[in-house]
Amino acid sequence: MIRQIQANEYMKRVASMTEAERLDLAKRVGEWLDSSAKLLMPHTNDPLARMQNVMQVSGGWNDAEQDAFNEGVRLLTPFIAIADTWLPTMIYTKAARRCILNMIDVLRTHAPKLKATPQSVPDRVASPKLGQKPQAPEPTANPQNPSTTQKRKPGRPRKLTKEEEQAALSPNPFAQNGNQPINEAISSPVIPRPKHIDQYVYLLPERTQIRAAQYGTLMRELEQARSNMKLLIDDPHAKPSERERWAKIAVKVDNQIAALRSELDAGWANLVDTGRVVVDDMGMAHIIDPETGKIADPKPVVTAPSDDAQEKPQEQPKEKPKPLTPEEKTKRISYLQKWLRDPRATATEERKKQWEENAHELLHLGGTLSDAMVKAGEHYGAKIPRQKK
Repeated sequence: MIRQIQANEYMKRVASMTEAERLDLAKRVGEWLDSSAKLLMPHTNDPLARMQNVMQVSGGWNDAEQDAFNEGVRLLTPFIAIADTWLPTMIYTKAARRCILNMIDVLRTHAPKLKATPQSVPDRVASPKLGQKPQAPEPTANPQNPSTTQKRKPGRPRKLTKEEEQAALSPNPFAQNGNQPINEAISSPVIPRPKHIDQYVYLLPERTQIRAAQYGTLMRELEQARSNMKLLIDDPHAKPSERERWAKIAVKVDNQIAALRSELDAGWANLVDTGRVVVDDMGMAHIIDPETGKIADPKPVVTAPSDDAQEKPQEQPKEKPKPLTPEEKTKRISYLQKWLRDPRATATEERKKQWEENAHELLHLGGTLSDAMVKAGEHYGAKIPRQKK
């Protein structure tokens, strides 16, 4: 079964691994991409995988597919500080399709970097033969520091020069010979992206800011589509066409959100590549002027709407419904009559309101409420409208 990974199951961060451990991780990731990824990819085409998380849709998966997802999550843990892995909890709450695709993309992108050859690793000294004592390296002559070529008597250690003191106090433990990194992929500074879009979107291009302003609206539309789809799935009287309509809406909105997030990922990556991005204690991203060293954030192009504006959207004028033809009117009356006299559904507040609305519509179209309809309305606790004599 799919279960949330625990902290004791996390693997070492890539920056803390030895060369042998990185190569072993690269081998495991390669084997996972060759076999396990192929087991999970067919599930990305499942319509429910676009609306439900992996905990909800994995009930129909076999043991091999569930183990493949759990192993993929474990292989993501070394890249937490390097890529947006959605760990520890977001990967279990987002849509299953997006989680599978993101997992494959992260592992496929960063696995080749594990095999990168160190740039400034010193040459290995040939190991001595069996029975032969290792020879101590001879001191090399240094005209600037002649003390290194002289043998010193035991006693107090000599004082360090200013250059040696600065090297010892260097904040970069990977710095050697003029701050050359041991491994470019590991020693490069990792700047974690802020959790909220509002904390860095003002640094992105104008086009991206305009698109990102719709992120909240798209998320609400997706949640509404998923909620309606769930209600229709549980309702045995729902029409397949209604279920299909809301499923298509959910898929369309989910694709728009995925495209927007890809654009945000690319924009943030371009910012980090400039080497001028910092994140303050409040989680806000800023751009530093290289000449002055001060914050030089551009003015935001788009202002995010306030909470009041989001809660109270402007009401658009409703379009008047087109009059029904005689055939459509007859079919609608017949449908409402069958619906109103059906007492099999559970008596809920939603069913009660729907019964009252359909009863008023039936009377408006010229129909009448029979005794069976009234009895069903009383079963739901609805208010029976008066009929004209």
